[in-house]
Amino acid sequence: MNELEKNYIPKDIDRITSPLWYAIYVRSRREKKVAEELEQRRIEYFLPLIPRLRYWKDRRKTIAMPLFPGYVFVHIKLADKLAVLSIDGVVWIVSFQNKPAPIPESQIMDVKRLLIYPEKIENTEYIEDGCMVEIMYGPFKGIKGKLVQHRGKRRLLVGIDFINQALSVEVEMGYVKVLKDIPQTHLRAHIS
Repeated sequence: MNELEKNYIPKDIDRITSPLWYAIYVRSRREKKVAEELEQRRIEYFLPLIPRLRYWKDRRKTIAMPLFPGYVFVHIKLADKLAVLSIDGVVWIVSFQNKPAPIPESQIMDVKRLLIYPEKIENTEYIEDGCMVEIMYGPFKGIKGKLVQHRGKRRLLVGIDFINQALSVEVEMGYVKVLKDIPQTHLRAHIS
C-alpha cells in the first residue's frame, strides 16, 4: 500500500468495486455541460457552483459559476471510469502515481456544507502552511482545515488536496480548536 492509499482510502474499501469521489478535469467552460451528461447517465456528481455578479455594457446579472473552474467531482467505482471518460468535455481523472486519486469524502462534505452560505466563501490560493483546526461552534461546526491570515483576517482554509484548490471562510478565534493529532499529508497530484 503506497502513501496515497494509506492516507486517502479507507482501509476496508476496494477501489475497484466501491464508489469513491474523484476529481475529473474538464475542458474550459464545459463544467455544466459535463454535469448535465453525468446527470443523464445517472452518475453521481458534485459541481460546486457559487453566485457571482457579472457586468456587461448594458446590464448586470448574477450567474452560477464553478467554484473550482475546470473540475467536476464524481462518485464512482473505478470499474465504471470509462463511462465518465467517454463524456464529451472530460479530459482525464486526476491521478497520483498513475492511479486515479480518490478525494476524501470529508473534503467533499466540507465544501457542500460551506456552500450553504455562499456569500461567506472566497476562492483562495491553496496553501500548505497553516495550523490545522476544527470549528467547534456555529453553522460550520465540525469542519476541519487550516487557519491562515488573509487580508488581515483569520480564515479557515478548506482544500481539495489533489487539485490544489481551496476556499476559505472567515472565522472567530473563539470558534476553533487547534488539532495536534491530524497528520498534514501534502501529496501532490499530477495529471495523467
